[in-house]
Amino acid sequence: MLHKTASLETIRTVASDFVVDTDMIEPNASLDDIDGWTSFAHINIMLLLEEAFGISFRTDDISSVETIEDLMDIISTTAN
Repeated sequence: MLHKTASLETIRTVASDFVVDTDMIEPNASLDDIDGWTSFAHINIMLLLEEAFGISFRTDDISSVETIEDLMDIISTTAN
């Protein structure tokens, strides 16, 4: 099972490529409140996370993410 701490660190690493304020990336953070997390960044971050974890997100998963915790849950569920 993928540990959520590992996914959080990977999210921060991937997001840093898109001028996202990675200091704001915490499990309870809303994507809307993270500086630099735009719709363009969101799609690209999701694609890079798929590559990093060797998984494929469903379209519904990509559009339903509202918080970092949601994203961590989807990664954990999809990776298992």
